[in-house]
Amino acid sequence: MRCKGASHPDIPLPHGVEVVLGRGKITKIKEARCSREQVRLVSDCEGYTVNVTQVGINSSTVGGKVVGLGKMVVAWHKTQVEILSGQFEHQVLFNPPPSERESQGLKEVAEESNKRKAVEEVTVVKKQKLSSNGNHDVPWFDSSEGIVLVGEKNGVEWREVGNRKMLVRTEVRNEGKERIAAFDIDGTLITTMSGRVFPTDINDWKILYSEVPGKLKKLVADGYKLVFITNQAGIAKGKLTVEQFQTKMSKLLARLGVPTTVFASISDVGYYRKPRTGIWEWMELRGNQGVVVDREKSFYCGDAAGRLVGHLPGRKKDFSCSDRLLASNLGVNFFTPEELFLGHKPNKQYNTPFHSNSLPSCPLLEPADSKLVLPTPFLALLVGIQGSGKSKVARSMEEKGVVVASNDRTGGKEKTLRVVEKSLSEGKSVVVDNTHVDREARKQYIALGVKFGVLVRGLVMTTTHDHARHNNLFRELTDPNHTRIKEPLFNQYRARFSSPTLDEGFKEIIKVNCIPSFDSQEFEDLYNMYLLEK
Repeated sequence: MRCKGASHPDIPLPHGVEVVLGRGKITKIKEARCSREQVRLVSDCEGYTVNVTQVGINSSTVGGKVVGLGKMVVAWHKTQVEILSGQFEHQVLFNPPPSERESQGLKEVAEESNKRKAVEEVTVVKKQKLSSNGNHDVPWFDSSEGIVLVGEKNGVEWREVGNRKMLVRTEVRNEGKERIAAFDIDGTLITTMSGRVFPTDINDWKILYSEVPGKLKKLVADGYKLVFITNQAGIAKGKLTVEQFQTKMSKLLARLGVPTTVFASISDVGYYRKPRTGIWEWMELRGNQGVVVDREKSFYCGDAAGRLVGHLPGRKKDFSCSDRLLASNLGVNFFTPEELFLGHKPNKQYNTPFHSNSLPSCPLLEPADSKLVLPTPFLALLVGIQGSGKSKVARSMEEKGVVVASNDRTGGKEKTLRVVEKSLSEGKSVVVDNTHVDREARKQYIALGVKFGVLVRGLVMTTTHDHARHNNLFRELTDPNHTRIKEPLFNQYRARFSSPTLDEGFKEIIKVNCIPSFDSQEFEDLYNMYLLEK
């Protein structure tokens, strides 16, 4: 092996011996690992070929083609090998070299072998996409490798993925496995030493149960890949720095003494936050060294299980259900820490938030023979919180010639009232797409309907509080321009809400059910997940 521009112009490749190369330098031979493995090479001196496997995250190139993480290609005499694509160029040279005829024949055989492997890899990728539930070319998921935050040191590297939404800690020694044993961290593997709910600093922790280290080591011995998945929104809120979290993880993993990949959602929004499945999908796609995960043989363990007050003596209810719901979204087995480490029986008393499978089969309107659009002019007021489905109903009416007036479109109530008045004066039907939380909010619009002598209709969304929260989170994930609706606004709306009545001036009040529809299977799959944490 000849290396261009490095301190070792010639590297011997003994027959059948594994040689590991890092960034431009040879480090160890056979079983030992380098400080940052990038490619592994195994020579066949009798066949004049070298099997080149990319084991590092960054791209390597053989014969002008990118290898790919976890993949192996065959190099032959005089093949160019770039340890990092475009950098650290090497050339395979055999001494004594093959004859010209042998060299040409070997090249053809190697190229055919690489083509065959490419076909096999496409099949594997298709299977992997099936195992990770579909297409990752969607706006809410970043499938890239991200950027390196802390370069490899002592076999560990930190990356940032998804525009500062996720941190990834990888270890050279943590190989890809078919079976994943995944864990939450706080409340599952560790608890506070101070006894407080939240740690006072990065040193305020202790192992939750004495059984934890031994159980983790046994899982590794049984062939599982250990993965930690944690929500750390405190980083986005400025309560904890990335560096402090990295230090805490280093100390914890030194105490546990097991090879582990750590994933942290560092935002309180986005697809990487549990119970959304972005972290797991990225792990399957990028963080398992090309090995396809078998979800049926994998599991997730966490304390956020939606358990009720008193699920353990003296315990309060769980703060959320995000861990249980993550496992449900993925279709993997779920355990609480007590079940996995202490052998407790599964707790079946728990609460879960909204899921689309709870929606009843019902018509859009009630009474079912009602019509959204009438042949004569009318004024309709949509009533419901953001995310209840009002805008979808308004758009369907607009397609049939009804004028839509809303504060979101005009920028304020006074402008919206002017749009309504002008349209009614021209003999047009109008639907007002605002929340109309109480009688006072509806009063001026109803007065305009009465003034122009049109039928005033109330279209009341039946969408529940949690269903609306789910819808808003779905819009937040799929539409980057959507304004986030925070929980206090939902609570405020629920406290102020008064149902429309005929004595306000309505001539009819119709219930409208939220019936989701989607432009693609990917959007439908996302909607049909548990998105809420509690």
